[in-house]
Amino acid sequence: MDAKLIAEVERWIAEDPDPTTQSELRRLLELRDEATLRSCFSGFLEFGTAGLRGPLGPGPSRMNRAVVTKTAAGLAQYMKKNSLHSVVIGRDARYGSEDFTRDTAEIMQGAGFEVYLGGTVNGVRYDGSQIIAPADKEISHEIAQVPPLPTLKRSQGWKVLDEEIIEKYIRTTAALADAPADLSVVYTAMHGVGTETIEKVFAAAGFSPLILVPEQAHPDPDFPTVAFPNPEEPGAIDLALAKAQAVKADLVIANDPDADRCAAAIADAHGKWRMLRGDEVGALLGEYIAGAGKKPGVIANSIVSSSILKKIAEAHSYPFQETLTGFKWIAKIPNLVFGYEEALGYCVDSHSVNDKDGISAALALTQLALNLKKQGRTIDAYLDEIWSKYGYHATKQISVRTTSVDDMTKVLGQIRAHVPESIGKFAVVKFDDLETPTDGLPPTNGVRFFLSGDVRVIIRPSGTEPKIKCYIEVVRKGEVSAAKAEAHQVMDSLDGDLRKL
Repeated sequence: MDAKLIAEVERWIAEDPDPTTQSELRRLLELRDEATLRSCFSGFLEFGTAGLRGPLGPGPSRMNRAVVTKTAAGLAQYMKKNSLHSVVIGRDARYGSEDFTRDTAEIMQGAGFEVYLGGTVNGVRYDGSQIIAPADKEISHEIAQVPPLPTLKRSQGWKVLDEEIIEKYIRTTAALADAPADLSVVYTAMHGVGTETIEKVFAAAGFSPLILVPEQAHPDPDFPTVAFPNPEEPGAIDLALAKAQAVKADLVIANDPDADRCAAAIADAHGKWRMLRGDEVGALLGEYIAGAGKKPGVIANSIVSSSILKKIAEAHSYPFQETLTGFKWIAKIPNLVFGYEEALGYCVDSHSVNDKDGISAALALTQLALNLKKQGRTIDAYLDEIWSKYGYHATKQISVRTTSVDDMTKVLGQIRAHVPESIGKFAVVKFDDLETPTDGLPPTNGVRFFLSGDVRVIIRPSGTEPKIKCYIEVVRKGEVSAAKAEAHQVMDSLDGDLRKL
């Protein structure tokens, strides 16, 4: 086995504060399992604008106590250089969360910060948002300079935030409901932490108790009933849909495990249940909030989200702003009335939660559904009214997995070097290289096509895994059922054409 690799592994073992991952690395050395060791030592887990993401395991390329400790120390140095003095540490119910929280708290306390620990209940948010460039690179630089982990000072004495923070969130969020009454809503927390808080919010707002999906109602880091705990994944909300069918519910709400995203499902005129796309929920909440006209401010969404929100904002005389992908950009907009991204993120009350929040979004959706029910209308019919007013906006995301980040760069480089004159049967009317933007947005790695026939295509690399993502939007006006059929036919044809680029 390679001597340099062995030396690197032994150095890491000497610093690792966790006996479990130490033992696992020693076992791999004894087995001379070079392939697994190289995978675990393929570079330090990248710190990006969404923080650290990766599978649990030993070594610098996995999530573990050593990686979290080193990251906390680097972040502490970055915060000191930027005159920041306090930190709130939240956690969820996944494996390792308690250890990661304690390591981070000890390092931050040892570095001289005021440290506050939040609970595992969602809803505790503070003034701020995810970091944006160049802070991510600056923090990565500090992480790389961290001295050996055993030399870092650790201290205790942090404060634990009391229930008043959570109670304030519950009161503030519940106040978003303006005419609560009985509505049958099935709810799934997707094995996450949302159930306790959302039940309290709905009770404080005056809604009837949520109908829980018992198999998914409580935190479980194994996520036993789903292949992947994301409401967007096929099959993830099947249990909720079955429950809704059985109890003849009015609405299904699903949060992701940390409850910052919100999905919804509805029944059509024939009683068939389906999950709404993120852009459909964005259109519903946008028309509902802008149509009420209660608050002045800005309406916004990300560039990969549907263009319908801009039309809704203009129709109701609201200023509109488009941002780069990610809620970290939307949350930076002052006086945000409503903002969303197609990946199920919605902000309906930025003065209380300056980020996407799945619980307040769920409350707003429930109030909308209730208002419609009182008028003898349904969400399905209301959506068709929106399409009739603004045109049917069909959206679809295609993900194509690549073998590496270099492959993603190569694909986008080839498109930039040889911009196609058409995609399928649609001519390229306009091409934007988002790395050299002309619309005032910061540069980002991606390209945007405007095609004949009111079609938009955006291609960008995933920020978390080796995938190329394509976002298609097709707009068709006229009679709604005919517009839907034509738009989906176009999207299906573009699906195949885009995979050939």
